[in-house]
Amino acid sequence: MKMLSARLSNDLIKRGNLPISAEGLVKFRPEIASDVVVAESVLSNEIQDDQADGFGVPTNCRDDDFLMARFVAGPEGTEHLHLFLMEDPDRENGANGIKRWSKRPVSYGSFIQIRKHLREAWGEVRNLEIERARLQLHQ
Repeated sequence: MKMLSARLSNDLIKRGNLPISAEGLVKFRPEIASDVVVAESVLSNEIQDDQADGFGVPTNCRDDDFLMARFVAGPEGTEHLHLFLMEDPDRENGANGIKRWSKRPVSYGSFIQIRKHLREAWGEVRNLEIERARLQLHQ
């Protein structure tokens, strides 16, 4: 299970989405990483595969609250990854997350919302795949 650092966890919660490819991080979160080399370092240091790396006690490990989009964008055809937070069903409208259309997290409605978001951000998006992501967020 992937575990995000406090900085990336806070950004994901605040904005409802987080690019987790180096080019996406530079393009959409320049305050986190200003160039691709820095972004690659941030991603390798702040996304860990297990709990043994000193991030502390995770506060969220539900696997139905996050979706990961894998897609190709840009003229060079680079593959990108982007995380999306699902909207909490108990929250009022206006949440930053992807709206839940069914009990299944990867519904057609979720796919349409994510595709629209990515097209507005990247222009042409090819080979879009969306899957459930299991994450632990740092407090």
